[in-house]
Amino acid sequence: MRFTSVVKIGIQPIDNAVNYYKKEFQEAFIKDTKEYYIKESDAFIQANSISAYMQKAEERIIQEEALAQTYLHPSTKPDVKTLYSLF
Repeated sequence: MRFTSVVKIGIQPIDNAVNYYKKEFQEAFIKDTKEYYIKESDAFIQANSISAYMQKAEERIIQEEALAQTYLHPSTKPDVKTLYSLF
C-alpha cells in the first residue's frame, strides 16, 4: 500500500519536514537517550573499574555515532555529540 499524500492518512501537510522532525522526534529522542545513558553509566561504574568504564564509554560513543549516521537526520548529530559529556 503506498500513500501519495499525508492528508490521506490523517496528517496535516508539513511546511518544514526538518522542523517537524526536530519537534516531534529529536527532542524526545535526545532526552530519552540522555536519561538512558545516565542510568547505564551509573550502574556500570558501580560494578566495574574506571578503566573498564572508559573502554565502555568509548565503545558507546563509536556505536552512537554509527547509529546516528545510519538512522538519524544529519541535524541530530550535534545534539548526539552533546551526550558524550555523560561518559
